[in-house]
Amino acid sequence: MKKIIIFLLPLCFYLYLSSNNQVNSNFLYTSNDTIRIVVKELAIDYPIVLSQSNHSVNNGWGDLGKKYTIHLTNGIDTLSFKHWKHPKEHVLLTNGKDSIDWFINAFGKERANFPLIYQNKHNQQSAVLVPEVYELANIIIALTEVGQQNKQLVTQSEYFAEVQNYFAKWQNHEVVQTVNQALKDDPSIYLWLKNDGLTYQFQGNKLLKNNIYYDFEGKFGLNNLLTQLEDFAQLSNFRKFYQDHMAFYRRLVMIEEQFVPIDNMWHWLEKYFPNRYNSHKVIFSPLTGGWHTTISLEDNNYSETLILVSAPFQTRQNAPSQFEWKMNLEKIIFTELNHNYVNPVSDSLRQEINTAMPKLQEWYDSQKYGGYNTSYDIFNEYMTFSLFNAYVMENYSSTEFEQINKRVENFMIDNRLFLKFKDFNQHFLTLWQKKTPEEPIFVIYHQMLDWMKKQVN
Repeated sequence: MKKIIIFLLPLCFYLYLSSNNQVNSNFLYTSNDTIRIVVKELAIDYPIVLSQSNHSVNNGWGDLGKKYTIHLTNGIDTLSFKHWKHPKEHVLLTNGKDSIDWFINAFGKERANFPLIYQNKHNQQSAVLVPEVYELANIIIALTEVGQQNKQLVTQSEYFAEVQNYFAKWQNHEVVQTVNQALKDDPSIYLWLKNDGLTYQFQGNKLLKNNIYYDFEGKFGLNNLLTQLEDFAQLSNFRKFYQDHMAFYRRLVMIEEQFVPIDNMWHWLEKYFPNRYNSHKVIFSPLTGGWHTTISLEDNNYSETLILVSAPFQTRQNAPSQFEWKMNLEKIIFTELNHNYVNPVSDSLRQEINTAMPKLQEWYDSQKYGGYNTSYDIFNEYMTFSLFNAYVMENYSSTEFEQINKRVENFMIDNRLFLKFKDFNQHFLTLWQKKTPEEPIFVIYHQMLDWMKKQVN
């Protein structure tokens, strides 16, 4: 069965029936292979072609404080979801031959709690972390048969070998087998499981919510596994393994801090963009090689981002020089961090983005790469990577910029299949060189969208 995951951030949706016909609320059939997703308030309207959709879709929609309704329609019957409720729902979409599990899981500001004591400790600071329960979740996944087949798992490392050797005795533990079966049923829960580790902490041998982050579990989280996890951690003496490797984790943290100027990126972005954040946290596991993502949180007039990426040693072996290795580390962090600045500006320009990109296949080869199904998502990827090149242009020598700019262009076109990135990037950088910090960032957005309209074949 094919699966599509819609990760709606930060909205909450409620399933209700809006068709006069009787439709099962967990089932929608189409006779023409296509089901459309429509959110009128956000100018979103795009098709899911069931016979061609074999990848995940990751969408961040919305502003809190506004009301949106998302519609799934086959042209006759419509299922609709409202954001001001908070269920976790999925719908089976089918054309009779191909089927897709379409999941909705949505979160709001209630995902974090930032009391004054937390704010006073972390305000205006960045941090790099390897959290304990996050690492436990990654180790459990690394012990599963399905997890070891995941290309995002780093298997060519001494640390992976140490994990396998140390925990081999408990590879058939109930929690490993439960997670293995869950991953077999739905590989996408990999992301949910490891991220949910950020919401827990150990108190002795018990796992308790940390009262800072919560509700990251999505459709399958650690709340389903707490008793099993506690038993595994106690039997295997996981906490000793974690403490014994603390020096290794700290070395990786120091590499990230030494080679990636996170605070400089932060201040540079806020020089040009209107959004403001109180703190940023970079989080990684030595076992994770991909699935980079970012989460934006707000509570009690305090905003924080979590940037979940691969550990810094992952990219060095592929870089021809230490400088290019360093810049690859910067690119990974920057292009996640800047989504928290780029996307909110795009939110107010959705209709203009849709108009500028009527033929998505001219901009992005979704059939070969997958992952981005809307003009909004594709446009934001173009912007985040061109913005990284602008950052390099302003902070490094012209020779270094030319080297990195070319490398990023090749990466976006050859590896990620953003087909017009070179032309987009060069036009963006030409405009950026004429821009002043005082000029609103909306100006360059409109200039790029006007240029994109002229590129349509």
